[in-house]
Amino acid sequence: ALSQLMDNTSLELQSVRGDEVKVLLDGRDVSKEIRQPFVTNLIHHIACSPSVRKKMVQLQRKIARGGNTVAEGRDVGTIVFPNADKKFYLDADVQERAKRRLTEVKQNDNKITVEQIAAELNQRDYKDIKRAVSPLKRANDAIYIDTTNLTVEEVVKTLLEELGFLGSNIEQS
Repeated sequence: ALSQLMDNTSLELQSVRGDEVKVLLDGRDVSKEIRQPFVTNLIHHIACSPSVRKKMVQLQRKIARGGNTVAEGRDVGTIVFPNADKKFYLDADVQERAKRRLTEVKQNDNKITVEQIAAELNQRDYKDIKRAVSPLKRANDAIYIDTTNLTVEEVVKTLLEELGFLGSNIEQS
């Protein structure tokens, strides 16, 4: 049923400004909804479906076709783009990840706590690592970066250094 639903559903990514991207589902902006805990807590049931994963991989590859692409996801380096020129595995301590996530969801749910989010993240990680289809794992050729004690700017600098861009015109833009 999920696979059939995907055949009749339009999913589009739309660049807004800077690094902001809108996610459109059948033309409706669902960018905020897909980041809500009730969605992320249920995504495992969909992500473990072989037919859904197959269609999602095809869709992600189609979106990336014809240009340089930066993609993120739990199986992007191992399944979706196994031959990517550069792969990074960004990680952080679960407490730090929970604090970051709290900042994202706080505006829509003032009652949620860091502890609740950390528990949800631990549960999702466990399920994603253990699933049979497209499990969460670091690609052998991915560069590991622990972002726990890094600012966004420091992470970007590290990525640019690894890509060989620091010292070029990109650094100035």
